[in-house]
Amino acid sequence: MKAFRWWAVVVALALAVAYAIAGVRGLVEAREQDRAYAAALADQVRSMGGTPVAGPRGEDGSDGRDGAPGPSGPPGPSGEDGVDGEDGVDGTPGSPGPSGSPGAPGRNGTDGVDGVNGVDGKDGSPGPTGPTGPTGPSGPPGPSGPPGPAGPQGDKGNPAEACPVGYLGTTFDYQGVTYFGCRKETP
Repeated sequence: MKAFRWWAVVVALALAVAYAIAGVRGLVEAREQDRAYAAALADQVRSMGGTPVAGPRGEDGSDGRDGAPGPSGPPGPSGEDGVDGEDGVDGTPGSPGPSGSPGAPGRNGTDGVDGVNGVDGKDGSPGPTGPTGPTGPSGPPGPSGPPGPAGPQGDKGNPAEACPVGYLGTTFDYQGVTYFGCRKETP
């Protein structure tokens, strides 16, 4: 606003100076024109053989009409740059902006390096002794040994079991019990 007022004052002063210059110039031109008329009149009097004499000063004439407004004067020189204004007060900090949208999922990581093989474990201590297994079946009877010496005559026993014809009687022990069996004779 101050700059506008300053320019308005400058323009008004320029117009006033231009008008004053135009008025003075008009007076000077009118005065020169009057002198030219007086010189021409004096030459005319001399040409007729007379001597020009200046008469008494006449009365002041009435003021002439106001002349037309003179042309606008040239624009005044540019004003100097104004002084820089003082720095403004810092504004209050703005509120935090909204949270950004989630980022895109990251790429899959590269496979890790294979781990080093572990050290072999130590042998375990022996386990407890297992329970005794069942008694295995008796092996086949061994071959008959040579006949022993004749024993003393024994008491008369119970009648012997007889084997059919073609079979021989024999005894064998099985689990602490003596059994009698018949076996086919081999030729």
